[in-house]
Amino acid sequence: MSELDPKAKLKPDLRTQEPELDQASAAVARIVPTSTQATSDALQQAQVVSLESLNGPLKKEGIPPEAIETKECGMMNCEMNLIRMRFRQRIDSLESDTKRCFWDIKDPGAPGCAYFPPVMYAFATIDYFSSYWAGWNQGRRGKNQTDRMTDFMNMYLLYPRKNSQIAINFWRHKLMHTAEPRILRNSENDEVYKWKTGINLEHHMILVETGVPNEFRLEFDPLVLVRDLREGVFGPKGYFQELRTSSDLQKKYCKCFKEMNSYKITLRG
Repeated sequence: MSELDPKAKLKPDLRTQEPELDQASAAVARIVPTSTQATSDALQQAQVVSLESLNGPLKKEGIPPEAIETKECGMMNCEMNLIRMRFRQRIDSLESDTKRCFWDIKDPGAPGCAYFPPVMYAFATIDYFSSYWAGWNQGRRGKNQTDRMTDFMNMYLLYPRKNSQIAINFWRHKLMHTAEPRILRNSENDEVYKWKTGINLEHHMILVETGVPNEFRLEFDPLVLVRDLREGVFGPKGYFQELRTSSDLQKKYCKCFKEMNSYKITLRG
């Protein structure tokens, strides 16, 4: 059967070094406490988040949340700095939430690891970055979400296309819409794909034979994804570096930004 990793505990002495956060990022991505007492104290923090709290750091700096230049191309430095801040917020928030989900809380009666929330957030974040990169979020004829996310994962995270498609189906489609990832079967051959998630896994995003003919398991470690995503966005060959110099990518970013801030719904009685 497919697996949750029961050993997936994030202990204080095994924490990865935290990235340096700016004031805006820290407001969204609070660092996991470094002691049992701090962990207990953290549980007393407000357990809500809102649009206003996400945009608060921007307003404090005098930056309107909608302050993205929507001209055809040629972003100014201040606009690129705002985009950098938003991108860092997103990755820092994913890292912080993932560590909270795997933090080894010693308090009596504390729940165990929360396996699925960080994976759902991870693939929503890939969806987010790939949308800005492609210039659209909502799919329609000729624009397929799975293809877009696969292309981004292959180009910037360097994940194999086949593995990326399987992971997207596990974690972005089946988990999101059916409350758990499902066993997948290849429609073109006899291959069967099972899943495993947790932290400190050995084969992140690698298909491994299970010992059963034509059966493979794909592991996914959300903290490794955070590392790969940080490199894929901010590394020397990352998406943000290309965005800074490409008028085409800037146009796509602005187009997607406008789409994400103008969603309309129809309510039926």
